[in-house]
Amino acid sequence: MSPVEAKTRGTLVLPLCSDAVVTRPTTECDQQVVAVALYQLDEARNVRQGGIQVFQVNGDDGFEFEERYRDVTLSGGMLDLSWLSNGLILLGAGANGGISVWNFSPDKLESPDKTEIRGGQGNCLLLSLDVSVDEREVVTSNSHGGIAVIEIETERCLWEHGTAHDHEAWCVAFRRRDSSVIYSGGDDCVLKCHDRRVPLDACVVGKTSRSCFEAGGVTALSVLDDPEDLLLSGSYDGRLRYHDCRMLSSGPVSEVSLGGGVWRIKWKPTSKARQRGSDVAVAGMYEGCYVVDTGADEVVVRYTGHEGLMYEPRLDMYTGVRNVDRIDDDMFFQILEPESLRYTYKLRPAKNFGEQFSNCCLREQKCCWNGIPLVPADPMDLCEDALNPDELSGRLALVQRGSCPFALKVVNAERAGAVGVIVSDIVSSELADVYIEMIVDDDKYDPRIPAAYLPGVNGRMILNRLHESHRTYALVNIPVNLTNVPLEKWKQPPWQAW
Repeated sequence: MSPVEAKTRGTLVLPLCSDAVVTRPTTECDQQVVAVALYQLDEARNVRQGGIQVFQVNGDDGFEFEERYRDVTLSGGMLDLSWLSNGLILLGAGANGGISVWNFSPDKLESPDKTEIRGGQGNCLLLSLDVSVDEREVVTSNSHGGIAVIEIETERCLWEHGTAHDHEAWCVAFRRRDSSVIYSGGDDCVLKCHDRRVPLDACVVGKTSRSCFEAGGVTALSVLDDPEDLLLSGSYDGRLRYHDCRMLSSGPVSEVSLGGGVWRIKWKPTSKARQRGSDVAVAGMYEGCYVVDTGADEVVVRYTGHEGLMYEPRLDMYTGVRNVDRIDDDMFFQILEPESLRYTYKLRPAKNFGEQFSNCCLREQKCCWNGIPLVPADPMDLCEDALNPDELSGRLALVQRGSCPFALKVVNAERAGAVGVIVSDIVSSELADVYIEMIVDDDKYDPRIPAAYLPGVNGRMILNRLHESHRTYALVNIPVNLTNVPLEKWKQPPWQAW
């Protein structure tokens, strides 16, 4: 399957090269916030410069960046960033060899408290950092090939290996369920596993052979939760590799060739865990960035909007399209009653026919779909005139996919007086989680009311719960705007992952 080409949603010119972009975990405040690590070497003066910028991301159709905080100096620079889970503390790996800690207040992003922590060996650049799952410790890697573990609260160095790699140690990561185990990769083309519980001269308990990364150093690492003995690595050779941590010397268990070099590996923000089968975003340096399905080991989305290296001085927000991911015009609705269905659901509007739900609301100068009944059509496929027009009149129709064109179903619902249609494949189990693009190829039917597609797993559950509760309809709000609603408050249906 060819990857989908993602498109740019917003662009921002930065004052210096960006080396990392991290999204703040959602908090009670909250609009989307991103922090950008800036680092650039002024070769003429041999001076390092950089720091961070923090932006609030605004907009629905396109993204606009509102700067909320800037800490950029002519003697600094940041090469990696990580938010703690509370969304208030940001850690940065500094070009001065220290860890910067910004402590933001809950109600504003301006003027955070800032402290500096020694990051290990002096007179070096910190190249990467990773925070333990319990958020008590941070591990760093540096340009001298060393790695160090720092206790965040006390700022004490708990463990240090100054010669972990022969050249730059580009990346480092804790084992997710045991921070005594650390993985690191460097420009010496070796991926290593260190155990802090054994003497330093014997702490390397596993490593890859140099032939594994003979075409380039190890530049990125990410450890999985499930299975816990699997990790992902990236390299200058452009390959995303899967390793069994128990058998590093045996080489990767599989790999995906991306091209252009791999610099960052990021998990999908909505992923409940880092597990095989979830999507990861990969910055590909010279050839754009990708979304990789770690279950199928294939690229599903590609973005080539940058004109240079992926850490050039520009930040792009982009979206990719998959059946299970959000696209520009996807929308949401909420079921209010019955109680057993009170969740937020995602819909894919009809592509090239009918009115749009949002346009209807604008035309009426109000949301005309608050508390509106959603009624199963009779017959369910609505390929002929409805047998329950009195129940459908002034309401939304729930219709089964198949047997006739989408547009005919919507025309028949419109004739019965329905004001909108939700189509779902309630029968087929093969398409339970799929978002179908509803398109018409001719102008034989010309429906005017809005229509959208709901995955079959949700349509089937709605129909079953209505029957169980002896109800003939569900009460819904449609559409609903979730732009500024924290993800954990969306209340997604537990039987479907978005």
